[in-house]
Amino acid sequence: MAGILGSFAKTKSDKEIFDAGWGGVQALLKATGAPAGTNPQDRMVDLLAGAANAEDVETQTQLVQDMIRVIEAQRLVSLKALGDLAAHLERREAGSGDCTAGFRPAVGDSVAASRAERRGKERADFRVLERAAY
Repeated sequence: MAGILGSFAKTKSDKEIFDAGWGGVQALLKATGAPAGTNPQDRMVDLLAGAANAEDVETQTQLVQDMIRVIEAQRLVSLKALGDLAAHLERREAGSGDCTAGFRPAVGDSVAASRAERRGKERADFRVLERAAY
């Protein structure tokens, strides 16, 4: 923890703040034994909900669902999308070959998909409420 906090003390630019934050995410993932390639957002939500030692699986699942709903409602960009973008920008900055290979702007796609999914859920919720009213 001290290493994560210490990296923020040295920051002088927005990029350094982002790098310190992303380094902290990576350090937490590593410290919790997350396998390589794990979706960082999913792992962080699981950790916040107490997945490491969940005795009551039903309550833990409800917490995860509630957190995901809050994240979606705020339309936050996922940690995975941020990490992918950061890696893409680092490759571009380094000038290493085709920096667009394997990169697609997932942020815009996920926002559009999230909106469409949310509209579908809202319609379904409205139908349930409409039926319950009569």
